[in-house]
Amino acid sequence: MKNNIFYKFLYAILYIVTIFFGFFYLSWIIWIRFLRERIIREIPDILLTEYRFWILLYICCIYIYVIKNLIKPSSQVKFANLKLFLIILLTIIFKPLLILDKFLKYNMKTKTLYYKIMRYVIIYIFRNPSTLYNMKLGFTTFPGLFLVGILCFDTFYFHKLFYFYKFILLGISPMLFNYFEYSLYEIYDHYKEYLKKQYEQILIFQKDFEYDEMPEDKDAILHKTYMDVNAYIEMHYENYLDYYYTENITYLYIGIPMPHEAQYTQYSVEKYNDYDILMTEQDHIILKNRVEFDTIMDSLLKLKILDQMFQNLNDSIIISISKLVKCSLYLICCSYILIISTYYYCPDFLYFLKLLAILDGTKTPNPFE
Repeated sequence: MKNNIFYKFLYAILYIVTIFFGFFYLSWIIWIRFLRERIIREIPDILLTEYRFWILLYICCIYIYVIKNLIKPSSQVKFANLKLFLIILLTIIFKPLLILDKFLKYNMKTKTLYYKIMRYVIIYIFRNPSTLYNMKLGFTTFPGLFLVGILCFDTFYFHKLFYFYKFILLGISPMLFNYFEYSLYEIYDHYKEYLKKQYEQILIFQKDFEYDEMPEDKDAILHKTYMDVNAYIEMHYENYLDYYYTENITYLYIGIPMPHEAQYTQYSVEKYNDYDILMTEQDHIILKNRVEFDTIMDSLLKLKILDQMFQNLNDSIIISISKLVKCSLYLICCSYILIISTYYYCPDFLYFLKLLAILDGTKTPNPFE
């Protein structure tokens, strides 16, 4: 018992520390990217250091990789392990931010309001699909192209990074859209985990024939069968598409949730102070909570459709071309700054490359010193 109390106390302390660390982490990211004072950089950069050299080279490599994937996407199977490793690594790095995000969304003070806001947003975008396209253009495409255009003028006309820094706050616009997109995916996972925690299985019926032994439509073969939550979500999505979009079928399924045994026990103890009591029909209605279940399932269905809309949006011609143009211009500017600064202020760079490649064993001076 004492060990359990100690571990709970330790977990609470670590949780609070992680939240505070996530807050300072987020503040640092915003400050370093948008708020810190920036010195006007002449081009070529007279203050080029080894650190700045590698940063510029790294940025150029990233843009080359992105452009290559935009022109010819990499095989999903070929780089599956690498992508899995990067996802795990990024999850670890941004774990404090994720915990802070969930704390702000799902604490006792904000959870109900957050559910209502997200429910409204999901329904609104579902009913107005063009909103998503306009948001993508307004929050990511146009600000990105404007910023890279300013960078091109600074680099090739003014020969110094000045006006780009004046408009750097525009870069927060794509971050807001990415966070909005992340929030839709995150609440989808949150809803799904909630249903899995509450319900053990879903009993499936053909709609409007819940209490009939046989379905009206003989093709509704899943009538009066059980599924787990994950399988039911996927089936419900496919059934909706087939009925409303492809019109391949003439029936809809609905589900009646079956709570976990632990939910019955907890309810009995809380209401009757007895874990083994015969419940009333009203008790079963409360436990199944069909209104909440149907609301969450409706949100999950719309979120899966929005996910497909996001994929179609990212694959659209205008968005793809704008990404290619933006990344290409960034690559040209960064490469130009890197090459011309290295050429003017690091004349011994060839020897430095030889040192890195171990072409000779002699001691070569560092060109950045």
